[in-house]
Amino acid sequence: MTHSFNIEVAEKYGMREAVIIHNFAFWIKKNIANKKNFHDNNYWTYNSTSAFKELFPYLSESQIYRTLKNLEDLGVIKTGNYNKMKFDQTKWYCIIDKWILQIYGIHFTNLQNGDYKIERPIPDNKPYIKPNKEKGFSEFWNKYHKITGKKKTDKESALKKWKRLSSKEKKLALKNIESYYKSINPNYCKKARTYLNDKNFNDEFGPKNKELKPYSVDWYKKTIEQVKKLNKGEEMSRKVEYYKKECLKRNGIKI
Repeated sequence: MTHSFNIEVAEKYGMREAVIIHNFAFWIKKNIANKKNFHDNNYWTYNSTSAFKELFPYLSESQIYRTLKNLEDLGVIKTGNYNKMKFDQTKWYCIIDKWILQIYGIHFTNLQNGDYKIERPIPDNKPYIKPNKEKGFSEFWNKYHKITGKKKTDKESALKKWKRLSSKEKKLALKNIESYYKSINPNYCKKARTYLNDKNFNDEFGPKNKELKPYSVDWYKKTIEQVKKLNKGEEMSRKVEYYKKECLKRNGIKI
């Protein structure tokens, strides 16, 4: 089996995303040619998580989940459910990013009649400008170390983690530094790269945790509940295990 992807798409969205987009484009073009799977003014393809895992054996289920979610959050694809059986939760996917549709030569005229055309894309007079994924990183880097007092180390690694975040996540990462720092024991403050990698900026900060005595057994239990709500897969398991170990270390009680 050979997998390929478009280099420009990989530069803009990432290699995993580019591989999956390439697969979607192949099946959508096939469905257009056969006039199949046309719903709500779009042509769709579908697959289950287990099918994706077999199709992409070099990706874990959590990587596939995060990649699909990232593409949906970025407005590259959208999901639907057009299964005949109500209990069937297999997701359907269509590409809605016009730039990607143009790259793969998918053009359409009359959506309501399902009249798509597959053709060579018309050259765009405006060249594609590669987005600056480093934008905002310097501000984050300086602010994080000013608030936490941590030494500035592993900058290149932190930058790689920063580039993988969506625009929304970058804003949260910058906004929630102080809230994160106030919610933890300063002795256990993470490096900037780990803060980004574990997405601690998504943790729930607020009065619910402040009502409990910090680092008490109940505090850890509440924190673990919040982690389970806000995270999934390997990331959730890693965070839960971390807080369980910290609770045992601090309170001598296993939860």
